[in-house]
Amino acid sequence: MLCGAIAISVWGGPKKRIEVILSFVSWQGMCLCLAGLQTSIAIACVGAFGYLFAKPFIVSCNQTIWQTKIPLNLQGRVFALQNTLEKGLSITAYLMAGPLVDRVFEPLMAPDGLLAESVGLIIGVGTGRGIALFFILLGMMNIIVSAIAYYTPSLRKVEKELPDAIRVGVLS
Repeated sequence: MLCGAIAISVWGGPKKRIEVILSFVSWQGMCLCLAGLQTSIAIACVGAFGYLFAKPFIVSCNQTIWQTKIPLNLQGRVFALQNTLEKGLSITAYLMAGPLVDRVFEPLMAPDGLLAESVGLIIGVGTGRGIALFFILLGMMNIIVSAIAYYTPSLRKVEKELPDAIRVGVLS
């Protein structure tokens, strides 16, 4: 993540931020899929590095869009609501992920599990393959959601179609 933060700081950011967001969310999806494909620490590290490298690009471009489009008098309220939703959903995800992997995905990927003869032939079976499947599914969801967002004109063109908030008197 530090390398990504340095890279976006040196670069200064793109003109078309939404395209960078969608590209890097897809990239993160591919990295999650990569991390789940094999039981290799090296591959998992490459996947984790790629995933975390993308995060500063996504966060900085996202924040810039919001700050550009939301009027100053509403930014506090909008960002408080945004932060509350993000933190609440993160907590929910953290609370659900462990039990979901332990109780659903690990049994599915056990040597005698329901997916052992199908998905198991591709990613393997046994301990740790449940979380690998979870990573792959999350990665695929990232890629699918990014594709849907890209092919939704109102999202893809948000920077162009939504007017910038007027900044009159901010620096005077």
